Amino acid sequence: MIDNRDFVRFENVEKSYDGVTQVVKGVSFGVAKGEFLTMLGPSGSGKTTCLQMIAGFQSITSGEIFVGDRPVSRIPPHKRGIGVVFQSYALFPHMTVGQNIAYPLEVRGVSRSERVERVQKILGMMRLDGFIDRRPAELSGGQRQRVAVARALVFNPELVLMDEPLGALDKQLREAMQYEIKRIHEQFGITTIYVTHDQTEALVMSDRVAVFNDGVIQQLAPPDAIYEQPANAFVASFIGDNNLIPGRVVRAGNGSVGVEVEGWGTIDAVAGGTAATGDRVTLSIRPERVVVAADRVESGQCWPARVAEVTYVGDHFRIVLAIAGDRSIVAKVGHLDSGRLQKGQSVTFGFAERHCRCLDGAAGPLAGVN
Repeated sequence: MIDNRDFVRFENVEKSYDGVTQVVKGVSFGVAKGEFLTMLGPSGSGKTTCLQMIAGFQSITSGEIFVGDRPVSRIPPHKRGIGVVFQSYALFPHMTVGQNIAYPLEVRGVSRSERVERVQKILGMMRLDGFIDRRPAELSGGQRQRVAVARALVFNPELVLMDEPLGALDKQLREAMQYEIKRIHEQFGITTIYVTHDQTEALVMSDRVAVFNDGVIQQLAPPDAIYEQPANAFVASFIGDNNLIPGRVVRAGNGSVGVEVEGWGTIDAVAGGTAATGDRVTLSIRPERVVVAADRVESGQCWPARVAEVTYVGDHFRIVLAIAGDRSIVAKVGHLDSGRLQKGQSVTFGFAERHCRCLDGAAGPLAGVN
């Protein structure tokens, strides 16, 4: 939904590179001033193209993008006043840290004395005191990333775009920098649009997440709603681990459905779509919501199963349960709850109705984690 008070607005934006195939298809959404919005999706989903159209690196085929009250499609990139952080950081190797950060101020004609003042101030905010005379090659990956962010912020833009800026970092540093960028955003309060294909990154950092697929936004919502209340089977499978189970609706009403699943009987679930009696649907159950016990579980609905696989994953065990009809379901079980579970053991598993979500469309012949 678009609000004319939004700072960034997409109004029915489309993009085609060849005049035939649309890579962005009638996208409309808004970003509030000061918001951190992440565009998330697989490669080729249209998220990076949308970011490039905001920046002016790609033209719009039809529709319009507004930044503030200005339509920007006819404004050249260097006049849009937008800060951009790339995955490669795009730092000038022959310049020092101070010179790299000062460059946007220099091209805007800011006086030397003011450039020095602004650079010193932002170096302190970015925890880069003492690095002003170093060159990019002398910095760690995380330090280079902070220099790139500092350069994007130093001229006080109203909007910052970040295109997978953590993609080149190792896992540990990447996770640390997620919180660092979140801290920087909270400190500066600048409207930020971030592109990534990493689900965890999107959930950790964002005020809202726009999930893209096939050139269309599949869902736009806060991270907890994206995770707990996926709008469709694509979002459910793309965001985190999920058990997706096909079935047919046998009862519907009052926000609840009964879904007949071969070999299981009827499963009670929250209605997440518009499915009616007789429709084929997909049930979505997060592995951490599946309760497993050697005897009956207290979940409201439960079924017998056999432990087919037990895998240690550090902070939990991943349990694959073989159930009726050649199906399987995956559970994530904490250490205190997993001590008695052994491969081949007969167990009972279950989940509460409120944790099982019914989505339009069927997932296929077998259940499994996606």
